[in-house]
Amino acid sequence: MSNKTIFIAEISWIDYKDGGRQNIPTINEKYYPIIVIEEDRFDTTNSLWSIILKNKKFINANTTQAEISYLAEDAPNKLSKDCKFKLFEGSKLVANGVVVGMDTK
Repeated sequence: MSNKTIFIAEISWIDYKDGGRQNIPTINEKYYPIIVIEEDRFDTTNSLWSIILKNKKFINANTTQAEISYLAEDAPNKLSKDCKFKLFEGSKLVANGVVVGMDTK
């Protein structure tokens, strides 16, 4: 994740019994979901991008604070503070999130 803008996000993971992941990624484990930014949810022509997500801490059982950045360097620059998004594994919704800050490394 060097030389990229790293965004700090609060992630609300969908419970497994409601169709989410069986296990939330552990602290510092790299996870590569598809991100759909809320404003793009009806336009999937150029809005499906993968991100690198690393949970940094658990806020509660189903909520984490994570670092996120786009996996591809040519991804659109659509993330910003207060940006809402959804995370998917294929077509399966696994989490909702919001950007709460950013850090350039």
